[in-house]
Amino acid sequence: MTAAVAVGAVVLWAGMSGAAPAADAPAPPARQRYLLLDSRLVAKADNAVLKLGVVKKHPGNPLFREDLPWETQMSHMYASVIFDRKEEMYKCWYYTHIKDWGKDVEPGPLAAKEQNGRANCATLYATSKDGIHWNKPKLRAFLYKGMPTNIVNWRDHGTGVFKDPPDPNPERRYKMTGTRTSPGGRVHVAFSPDGVQWTKLIDTKISTSADTHNNAFWDPLAEEYVGITRAFSHGKMGYDLKGGIPWVGGFVIGQRVVARSTSKDFLKWSAPEIVFEYGHDKRQVYAMPSFYTDGVFLGLPVIYDNAGAYREDLAKKKGWSRKEVTPELESELSNAGRSNRMWPGLSWSPDTKDWRWVGRRGEALIPLSEDRKSIEWGCIFAAATPIVLDDEIRIYYSAQPGTHGWNPGHLCLATLRHDGWAGYEPRDDSKEAVVETQPVVCSGQTLSLAADAQDGSITVTVKNAKGSSVAESKPLTGSKPYTTVKWKNGSTLSAHTGQRIRLCFRIEQATLYSFKFDK
Repeated sequence: MTAAVAVGAVVLWAGMSGAAPAADAPAPPARQRYLLLDSRLVAKADNAVLKLGVVKKHPGNPLFREDLPWETQMSHMYASVIFDRKEEMYKCWYYTHIKDWGKDVEPGPLAAKEQNGRANCATLYATSKDGIHWNKPKLRAFLYKGMPTNIVNWRDHGTGVFKDPPDPNPERRYKMTGTRTSPGGRVHVAFSPDGVQWTKLIDTKISTSADTHNNAFWDPLAEEYVGITRAFSHGKMGYDLKGGIPWVGGFVIGQRVVARSTSKDFLKWSAPEIVFEYGHDKRQVYAMPSFYTDGVFLGLPVIYDNAGAYREDLAKKKGWSRKEVTPELESELSNAGRSNRMWPGLSWSPDTKDWRWVGRRGEALIPLSEDRKSIEWGCIFAAATPIVLDDEIRIYYSAQPGTHGWNPGHLCLATLRHDGWAGYEPRDDSKEAVVETQPVVCSGQTLSLAADAQDGSITVTVKNAKGSSVAESKPLTGSKPYTTVKWKNGSTLSAHTGQRIRLCFRIEQATLYSFKFDK
């Protein structure tokens, strides 16, 4: 069973233990790879704990910083980075405030023909051949004191950009979501054939006070676009509003939370709904870039550490019990509160509606520096959609030296081993951990594991539908993107292809992240 602690409207998942569910539980749909952070896959986990993967920060950080006249307040940056495989080019869209926008910035010949309005928010564009060395091209979408710039969008706050190759309309190849601070923090969308020339901003009439990193992506399971933005737990969210919502009078109050909206055509969006929040009022979720990978949706929630009075709120709650404050929660609360620093964690969802923390709630996937002079001491914001390469995952992020507020912005890079988001390892290193899966369909003749087993080993037992052992592996060691499992006594998976099997992993001083079947 899964142990959980209810905290407000959120469930804190505390780990996996105990007996397996019924043997007739439906097998998860076949996937290319199976990430074990997906708790639907795990039937039993004894002496096993799921821990976040370890990122490595690039030694050349920052990759670029504020160095252009119009890059006056990049701060969170709200970056979106893609690797365009067709063009073999990395592309980055990022955010800045422009202090003297009224007199210094004007639309150029490539800008959409529309009124400029009252705003000082800009989306900038950069490119790179290797993802390390970046160029800020001189374009003519918007001009600064008559000069070409890398500004490609003006007025929308916290834009998120992605490339959508399956869209049959080449004029809609790139898609953007962002918010206009007036009226009422409404979300807008735009389209582009090249990521540089954008259409006019289109008002979705959705209002959530989304002055944060907005992002959207295609959900291949539900076959629709999903927009992820920010709302407030006790505020008002509007849809199809004629007059907009003011920023005061009960709108921007309560906790920062994650809101979700969906669309079939990227123009008409569903009414937003709150889908994720931190769980107590000493911390909030400021933004959550999200994406799909291998049968699950992952989020990089930016945790905002701010003041609150959680124990007092609990004491006032009807039916409250002191037992709700577990030792883990007590430890977390003792360190939460008034720092105003921000960092990204990790969450996952089976459907973009039900989000759960991976690892300990509030744990940093990309940790802040504890050097007060570091550019990474104050805030880290993960960019939208990490880039998965053959041998590593690249997570771009913005770093700020100061706490929440206006700070110099820096684009940085951290890497993660292939599929190494989170993995199971022994809770007690002196004993082996045992992780057994739900029934899965054996879709290949070989089995490969993503694991770190330099100092230990992992062995696999294959069980049939009746629970009988039908194959035993040799100990797997080492650390590669994926390592093929070798079987004892000449066994193979060929006889079980297309059948439901369980995999029982015995982990000794190692970490197991994922598995896959190969044909």
